[in-house]
Amino acid sequence: MTDAAAPDLIYSVDRAGDPVVIIERKTEAGSETALETYPGLITGEYTTELARLVNHFAREFQYEVIDDPAAFQTAYMEQVAAEDPDANWQQGNPRLRDFGKPDFAQITVPQMDGKHLVFYAKSRQLGVPYRVDVDVNGTEIGEATYEPMAMQPIE
Repeated sequence: MTDAAAPDLIYSVDRAGDPVVIIERKTEAGSETALETYPGLITGEYTTELARLVNHFAREFQYEVIDDPAAFQTAYMEQVAAEDPDANWQQGNPRLRDFGKPDFAQITVPQMDGKHLVFYAKSRQLGVPYRVDVDVNGTEIGEATYEPMAMQPIE
């Protein structure tokens, strides 16, 4: 199987505002239940969906998993091109050119190396990419670390 045939998981929050996953549109669960229900998440069969699960439980809706690095690069550079390079910085109105551009060659699809997951995620607020590292062991997900990527100035 491939990620295209990944399980039907919907990411949401419960009434208390805690992150949950809805499995096959009928069972509301935490991350451990999803991992138990779909062992393919741990074995690497559904690596992209595992990245989405980890991202949701770690940061809810603050970040979006980059599952198509080429599309991310195209959209990033199109947004930079649409920004006025002569405009002054404004509070609350971040521009990608204010941050720079990442080394797009480093951004890959989510990858599982044994029990270690690495993926890249875009900040929904800023639009810039982060590298995410997390250990996944059985039905336990370690603490995900989100590190901003190094950025180069845009000329």
